[in-house]
Amino acid sequence: MSNTQPLFQLIAERRSADHKSTLHQLREEGRVPAIVYGAAAENIPVHVQGRDLKKLLQQGRAEMFELTVGADKPIHVVLKEVQSIDGEPKHADFYVVRENQPIKANIPLEFEGTPIGVSKGGIVQHVVTELEVEAPAKLLPPSIIVDLASLDVGDKLHAADVKLPEGLTLIAPPDTLLASITAPQSSQAADDVVEEDTAE
Repeated sequence: MSNTQPLFQLIAERRSADHKSTLHQLREEGRVPAIVYGAAAENIPVHVQGRDLKKLLQQGRAEMFELTVGADKPIHVVLKEVQSIDGEPKHADFYVVRENQPIKANIPLEFEGTPIGVSKGGIVQHVVTELEVEAPAKLLPPSIIVDLASLDVGDKLHAADVKLPEGLTLIAPPDTLLASITAPQSSQAADDVVEEDTAE
């Protein structure tokens, strides 16, 4: 994330009770109950506008953003967890951070490029869609670009092969398989026949 890029801003209002009737009413009004917490912050029950939370989710849930609770000064937070039902967010956890505080997060992967192996009939297999990394909160990106263009039939891409943006450290096991290019089924079947004939 560029330091000149404006942070996403979300407005929250305090809530006083966790009664089922109260939570149901908030959701009926298009609001999503949430909690604000952190190592150096008190737990604050809040609620946010559902459509604004969806915008945040679409932009990238790992990024640091500004949360304003009522008339308080904006604080820096990351979205730790969202509970959803049928794609609709029902509860959210916002974690208070400092800009340079190291944060572990699962960042979505964006696969780009047409693998060499595809032109030979190979099939792209996406095994993992996000990668765990650690970085200062202000450097957490919305996604990590993964270039598949150089992969041929039979090639595999592991976490250690990905060039991470500056400031990010890989937390996931280096041998985590992200993607592979498998041979066409017809070719694989032919290879199996050859192996069987050779064995006889």
